[in-house]
Amino acid sequence: MFGGAANGGPVFSFGGASSQPSSGPVVFGQTAPSAPSMFGSSLAPGGGGSTGTNSPFTFGGASSLATTPAAGTPEAVNEIEEGKETKADGDEGPQEQISLTDGGPGEEDESVVHEVRAKALKLVDVDGDGENDNESKKKEWKTQGVGPFRIMKHKTTGAVRMLLRAEPRGHVALNKTVLPNFTYKVEPAGGKLVKVTTASDDGKSLESWLLQVKTPAFAQALADRLEEHKTANKK
Repeated sequence: MFGGAANGGPVFSFGGASSQPSSGPVVFGQTAPSAPSMFGSSLAPGGGGSTGTNSPFTFGGASSLATTPAAGTPEAVNEIEEGKETKADGDEGPQEQISLTDGGPGEEDESVVHEVRAKALKLVDVDGDGENDNESKKKEWKTQGVGPFRIMKHKTTGAVRMLLRAEPRGHVALNKTVLPNFTYKVEPAGGKLVKVTTASDDGKSLESWLLQVKTPAFAQALADRLEEHKTANKK
């Protein structure tokens, strides 16, 4: 296209995209007023023009593609299909929940004669801040675990023991023989605690425990079962 003269000289404009879209055609280092595109708007699909852009070529579908969601595009379809395949391949159904407090080796030879959820507290020695030996040791109730407390009776020997597996790992927090020569009762009367005396692990001393349950009724039932079954351990 040959445009008009600017400042008395000829202007040559070939309609190509300028490297500076905001400027007019360049005439050997000199800027002249912008000339209309030699192609007009006949190349703009759907009648799109150059309004709103400095590019000599404006395609009317470009703006709608940028603002319209690409529903049904290959990328969206592939994403859905891949999701279905992943679900089908990895879906093994709900996994069975395993309780670590249900039992352990050796318990298959025993029957549960009483069970209640309880907190086990043990009276232990703690370091004091006294300056002499009498004040250097103090005793304090320490929680050993919370979980199902069971009175277990051996099917063959009839021996009775107490067992508490702590939640959530199921480790043994209390595993003691029910001593036949001690009284098991609720303390205080009408409360939620049952006091229990057991032998130490080495058998040389005694230990004091408290079993805390949810209600006074649960506490009384626990004390009654301990009293009932302790005689099985008499020799």
